[in-house]
Amino acid sequence: MINKEKIEFSPEKRERGKNIHLKISFHRHAEKTSEGQLSEIGFAKAKKAGKEKEIAKDGIKIYTSPFQRTKDTVEQIIKGIEEQNEKHKIFNTRVRLELAPPEWEHFDAIREKDKEIEAKTGTQTDLVKYILSEPLHQKDLEHWTSGLAFLVDQYRKMTDRLYSNSDIELMHITHDIVIADFLRKVVVLRDEKGERIDLGNLDVIGGTIKPFEGFSFEIFSEEKGKKDNKIIFRNKEFEVDEEKLKELVNRFKE
Repeated sequence: MINKEKIEFSPEKRERGKNIHLKISFHRHAEKTSEGQLSEIGFAKAKKAGKEKEIAKDGIKIYTSPFQRTKDTVEQIIKGIEEQNEKHKIFNTRVRLELAPPEWEHFDAIREKDKEIEAKTGTQTDLVKYILSEPLHQKDLEHWTSGLAFLVDQYRKMTDRLYSNSDIELMHITHDIVIADFLRKVVVLRDEKGERIDLGNLDVIGGTIKPFEGFSFEIFSEEKGKKDNKIIFRNKEFEVDEEKLKELVNRFKE
């Protein structure tokens, strides 16, 4: 049972919103079994990730989708963090429905494709590529991805209320397909001529999302109203498509 500190905004008259670093990270859950539960390897790797994780100066808060494998991943990460020699601030963990898979309108098609791929290769990489490219599923994907965009937008607004010089990470444990769809829509990648490259199924930047892999949306606020944003994925920095991000946020609000 996770029972940690809460993020609270004290009424004390202290300066807020300047020199803030807010790291918003999204990770796929650790390795799972064929039944969809966290595997023994997944448990071990999630705990190891926690033991090796660098924790922000002012603490970390972890969110999870309602799925048991994501909750188990979070539990192990926290156990790993608590085994570090240093004392870190860990805020209350919270379940966020925005991190859960959508209610697929054409779920039967996905299930049949999953069976077909399982019989041929035994991996789900091709299933993710199928979902990302199949026109039937784009409406559901957009609904799910807009939820992540809405969260990012809310966190960006929150930086104005944080105490100046704060350094905090908000970590989210979710699923590979939502991470992949968000990245291919919001990340800006350009060729040598400056033309934007279509990320498609992410093959141009290394393929689909592996267990516990993810990205971070980093916000640097030098002063109120002035914020610098970037996406870090596979140790590379990417420009953020602000127009697409705003479009997704508005779609979620609808």
